[in-house]
Amino acid sequence: MYESIKITLYVMCLFSCSAYYSVVLGWCFYFLFYYLANDLPDTYEESSKIFNDFALYSDWPVLFHFLAISFAALSIAWGVKSIEMVNTATVPIFLGLILFTFIWSLTLDQAAEGIKFLFTPDWGELKEARLWVDAISQNAFDTGAASGLFMSYAAYMTAEHGIVKLGALIPMGNNFVSLTCGMLTYATVFSSRLQANDTIEEIVVILKENGPANTGLTFIWFPLLYNTISGGRVLAILFFFALSLAGLSSMVANVELFVHNVKDLGVERWQATIGCSVVIFVIGVGSAVNLNFLLNQDFVWGFALIISGTMFLYMIYSYGVKKFRDDMFNTYSIDDWKLPVLWEWIVKFVAPLEAAVLLVWWAFDTISNDGDHPWYGFSPESFMSCMVQWFGFMVILITVNLCYVRYWRLPQGVDDKRDNVDLLQSDTVEETLSNSHLDLHSNSHSNYGTISEENLEETKY
Repeated sequence: MYESIKITLYVMCLFSCSAYYSVVLGWCFYFLFYYLANDLPDTYEESSKIFNDFALYSDWPVLFHFLAISFAALSIAWGVKSIEMVNTATVPIFLGLILFTFIWSLTLDQAAEGIKFLFTPDWGELKEARLWVDAISQNAFDTGAASGLFMSYAAYMTAEHGIVKLGALIPMGNNFVSLTCGMLTYATVFSSRLQANDTIEEIVVILKENGPANTGLTFIWFPLLYNTISGGRVLAILFFFALSLAGLSSMVANVELFVHNVKDLGVERWQATIGCSVVIFVIGVGSAVNLNFLLNQDFVWGFALIISGTMFLYMIYSYGVKKFRDDMFNTYSIDDWKLPVLWEWIVKFVAPLEAAVLLVWWAFDTISNDGDHPWYGFSPESFMSCMVQWFGFMVILITVNLCYVRYWRLPQGVDDKRDNVDLLQSDTVEETLSNSHLDLHSNSHSNYGTISEENLEETKY
């Protein structure tokens, strides 16, 4: 039962995250097409209006959400290697654009004020549980940690992949790009608004007004930044093109995981692809039509990644931490870094303690500091909203699992047992062994021997 709950939580987290992730991916496609046909905005007010007219006051997000999940489904149908080949070229272009844009942003007037503000700590914020929860869940979402994605795709990995190297370099690279994007965004915002004679307090307010949870930050400020560069419209188009394909590759990985698991239930691949895509689209429609709903999904399922990660820790602990380190890494990988003993101490003590403290702290903080929205209500970031969605989704998936076992898998197992009973009731042990041997070869289509018509008749029950 515990295994069922554990796997169910992995599916819940990744599936729900994929539903609203597809919506944001659709935004990337929209702004790619928009700036192919329109000039870049000149002011913050103009850029903000473009985003709000699209995300808040139109039905376009639903259409582009549909296009995003459709592109992912088509990529799976055609083979994921097609998107991999495209990303081989576009991801370096994307990283090159980020680096160039970052350097350019530092040349803007008063950009240093934005960098200074970003790296000036407010030590009082460290006492807020939400700060820590947002940080760890965002990092888990960025790297795919705790979603079960890499655990499933590990079946395709070989000893030559260098698991420890990838496990170290991918988060480092992700955090480097995230920090770079944050620096160039703050440099752009402060440069633009200080030249408009805004105060620091007014700029902070503007940063909080880019949609719920700053959902529009990239789509509002990056076009403004590229407008300060000669030929910036071309760079903006390249940026959103590369961003769209990079996001699509992640979406393809998510959908392929669901398709692969549904295939294991005996469903044809094309049926599984269509079915999973339709369900993801339907669940994501709420996020497409209402940004507060998207904020709620990000809050609920982003935090659920911490619980999912805790279950991964328990899985390693159950297997044996030292045995896991040796079997899965140090004695398996070829030409890879060795996982140090320190990793065992982190898994045994540091990470579980961190998870427990965050879970208790977050629950207490959410309930005690509910403000105008009581914790037992269903506001976008309420405690009750998390509980209902987690347990509701879990009940649905566990029920589906139990029905599958009871009404599909179990009857097949009963038939197999009945066959075995009939087999054991044969006249002689010799006949039984002979029939078992012939039946094994017959069912597996083995070519090790030839079965005569006479013997074939003996295998029928």
